[in-house]
Amino acid sequence: MFQNGITKRISMLDEAGATVDALQALLKVDDDESLLQSLLLVATEYAERYLSRTIVSGTWMRQFDGPAYRSGLQREDKMLRWAYLPYPPLVSVDKVYSLDTEGNETDITGYYVDEASTPARLVFTETFGGRSIAQVRIEYTCGYGGEYAPGVPYLIQQGILQHAAYMYEHRGDCGAEQAAKLSGATGTYGMYRVGLI
Repeated sequence: MFQNGITKRISMLDEAGATVDALQALLKVDDDESLLQSLLLVATEYAERYLSRTIVSGTWMRQFDGPAYRSGLQREDKMLRWAYLPYPPLVSVDKVYSLDTEGNETDITGYYVDEASTPARLVFTETFGGRSIAQVRIEYTCGYGGEYAPGVPYLIQQGILQHAAYMYEHRGDCGAEQAAKLSGATGTYGMYRVGLI
């Protein structure tokens, strides 16, 4: 199962624009593809964490505890009733629902998505609540390659390639975080970094 997940992420690296071919051309080598794939995977994972963005498409869930757990449903803003959807770019909101104290689901349909902010946020247009709500969950998909974010920005692609190339040329000299700084990748990412919510 774990290996299948790794294989899937490696196959999706092409979506990120940071391919083995591009890395081979940058390094001017015709080396072991599995090593280069591994380095690209590490660099992509690091970029996602550093930027707080989803580069390779993935699903996320936000969960808010209800009154039984937190003395009132916890949202970012109780007056406006909205919730940020971290790790942009947003592809879709897949499901919004509440769970009662016995685990029964109720769909919440009174909302709209404000995509003007980064990250996007979900704004509730109907009141819901009550002491029987244990949790509210928002399931959503993020990543580049969708309708709203067709491709990974060029600077992010270049940062991933720089990072992977540095790790290749300096194998064993430092960890991924230090390699990202020394390679200049963190500087290349520039304005794409998003604050954590």
